[in-house]
Amino acid sequence: MLVTNQIVIDPSSNVVISYIDSGAPSSSSYETIVLVHGNSFSNAIFKRLLPLSAEFSIRIVALSRRGFAGSTPFAATEREFLSDNEEAQASASEQTKADFLSLRGLEILQFVDEFIKCSGIPAIEHSEDGRAGGIVLAGWSLGSAFTLAAVANVDSQLVSEEMRGRLGQYLRAHIMLEPAYTTIGLPVPSATWLPFRDPNIPLASRGSLFCLLVTGYFDYPEEIVSARDRDSAFGAITPSISRIPSIFTLRKPNMMKSSY
Repeated sequence: MLVTNQIVIDPSSNVVISYIDSGAPSSSSYETIVLVHGNSFSNAIFKRLLPLSAEFSIRIVALSRRGFAGSTPFAATEREFLSDNEEAQASASEQTKADFLSLRGLEILQFVDEFIKCSGIPAIEHSEDGRAGGIVLAGWSLGSAFTLAAVANVDSQLVSEEMRGRLGQYLRAHIMLEPAYTTIGLPVPSATWLPFRDPNIPLASRGSLFCLLVTGYFDYPEEIVSARDRDSAFGAITPSISRIPSIFTLRKPNMMKSSY
């Protein structure tokens, strides 16, 4: 049964994180997957996964990052360099950006910790057959940047000993699904074309074009696929007309624009 709820992760500032939850499966021992969405799609993009979880004795929880529907928006000072204002972006120091990312990682850890306390999910169990129970933290696309920030800060001073001990009993794996190159510290290949970085495309149109391309289908010639010819594959930027891009079949709530 799909449930939409909110968790207060910071009572002092009343910051809340919204989430959807498949609910516990019938098994008493199951894994919980906490999903973190990317930039262009909200956590509603995961809704179709939730009804499938019980069959595999999995509980799926998909949180809505701050700036997206249901969760606390960023304050003006927090989102200052997240805008399209190039001067604001340029004025932000590397330390300011690092601190911002660390705090977003902390928020994910706080969410996981509060969910552990209120949901009754099973902790990691060790046996001769391996491990069961516990939480898998999974970031999709840009979401991987935030889950990485969460994992990187488990041992930081931002996390209390009590919270760290609790997380240690539950966190069992970290998954990065389709992370961007820059998310994991890799340079973008020179042959790659990205609408977000093309100065010839108006800022207001870049997001829509990105969504069209990333949900499109591409028919590559067999010789390109067989040869794993990356340069030629990158040269095809027009989606095939053989299938409708998924962006046109998704319901509007699956594409909630960020408010930052």
